Amino acid sequence: TSEYNPNTPILVGSEVAYKPRRGSADGEWIQCEVLKVVADGTRFEVRDPEPDELGNSGKVYKCNWKELLLIPPGFPTETTTFYPAIVIGTKRDGTCRLRFDGEEEVDKETEVTRRLVLPSPTASANLARK
Repeated sequence: TSEYNPNTPILVGSEVAYKPRRGSADGEWIQCEVLKVVADGTRFEVRDPEPDELGNSGKVYKCNWKELLLIPPGFPTETTTFYPAIVIGTKRDGTCRLRFDGEEEVDKETEVTRRLVLPSPTASANLARK
């Protein structure tokens, strides 16, 4: 566990956000599935659920617990990339109103299911799915 995944262990089959060290646009994290947890629980193998251009299974990454954010179980997800955003407010149904960094339309707000808003360990904003 970490300050971003308090009291919740990351297990095989968990959905996580992972920021690849190379080949990722600045600030983007991708959704992955945990394939393997090393015995001490600090190292993981995760797989990108998106197939490559040839239709092969997504890339597998080796990482440590500091590079992962647990995605709470629950609702299905629509996309597999997380972007920096600032939470503007929340609604009674659990939906969050966000303003994404770099949005072309000034003051545009997007509503996102709370499950898809994660704390960002690398920025002043949160990470969320568009």
